[in-house]
Amino acid sequence: MILKNSSHPRLSFFLLGVVSNFVAFALAFIFINHKLAVRARMHADPQIAGLWGVIEVHQLPLANPDGVLPDQTDRLQKPRWYFENFTELQLVQLLRRCELRPIQKSILLDKRFWTVTSNACILLPPEPVIWSLAPRARGLIYLALANCPSNYSQCFPFRFPPEMFREHLKDSGLQPGDIEKVKRLAYTNAGAVCFTDLNPLHDVLKPAEFENLVAALYNVPAYTLRLVVPPDADLDQLIKYWGRGGREKIVSPLIKGLARVPGGGAINIAQLLPPFPRSRLYTYPEAWDDPNAAREDCFFTSMNFFNETANTSFFARDFTRKTLADEFEVVEGSPTFGDRVLFLDAKGSGIHMCTYVAGDFVFTKNGINRAEPWVLMRMSDVLAIYFGQHPGDGRTVIYRHKDKAALAASTAQLPAE
Repeated sequence: MILKNSSHPRLSFFLLGVVSNFVAFALAFIFINHKLAVRARMHADPQIAGLWGVIEVHQLPLANPDGVLPDQTDRLQKPRWYFENFTELQLVQLLRRCELRPIQKSILLDKRFWTVTSNACILLPPEPVIWSLAPRARGLIYLALANCPSNYSQCFPFRFPPEMFREHLKDSGLQPGDIEKVKRLAYTNAGAVCFTDLNPLHDVLKPAEFENLVAALYNVPAYTLRLVVPPDADLDQLIKYWGRGGREKIVSPLIKGLARVPGGGAINIAQLLPPFPRSRLYTYPEAWDDPNAAREDCFFTSMNFFNETANTSFFARDFTRKTLADEFEVVEGSPTFGDRVLFLDAKGSGIHMCTYVAGDFVFTKNGINRAEPWVLMRMSDVLAIYFGQHPGDGRTVIYRHKDKAALAASTAQLPAE
């Protein structure tokens, strides 16, 4: 099992700044082919078997159609670096740490490109400087910019494991010269290759080439899973597994009915999910006529997994923290259906949460970016994106909801108010 376990973490992971910096990680789940129609075809993987039964795995590269940027207004803004809560001295010190070339330093330190306010320094970098930055300098500057939501592109960069970045560019349909242009604008953060400067590329690529790049960047390697139920299946085990969360009576007729199909039956796992994930699976927030949809990040999604109606209290980090402490326990060993998997960075802060389904697959919605759908993903892909080439920099912790008896016992031990 690829999941790692650890002792109970500090629950400081709900710091909004930390979550915001990692919200767009979900844009990193990239699976590139050079035609969108080709990407949309499903490819069968070998079956997986376990306590969940036998599951057929099919790859479903998911993307908004026609090469359209779902966040185009924000993503294609002209470069405007907003250094929130920076003094002039702090900005000068940051730029000096970047080891800029003399011409770059003279331009970026030129106050004619600056606007200084009471709580920020705003810098308008000329486009030639954007193109000329070394990866290290770009990484340092963009990491500082990522602390402020006003810098949309830097807050929500596209992230790739290094080897995946190279392969995806190779398969994107771009010409070698255009691939080099993309590489020039890439930088490294936490072991992952990041890319955010779409605006400069929009100005130099032909429309068809830019459309290929957009389709590649926004393509998500989602999966569909089908549960196969042969006549001799262990029905009690299947009902127990997929009926967690007090849902055994709900899934029992369906699973038993599949076993009665001559030769056995099969069904999409989506039909066995609770109402909240089932209704959102493979959809984008922008498709929902709900002003709160875009706010439903990974923590909100995971905590509402078994709820018939979404509990909006989980928008509040204190409520989420208290619920985890009061109603969940950290478990060792293999996860089971409905367990929450928390990703912690090296400092013990939470950077992502998803819900375990079966095998190597989790249900996830990464952050508050409206361009990110709700999907079934491979946990191995998620780990590669969040921890990059440095898995030792973080760990995962499995949270399981306490049963009613355990909840009653823990409540009885609470002191009277």
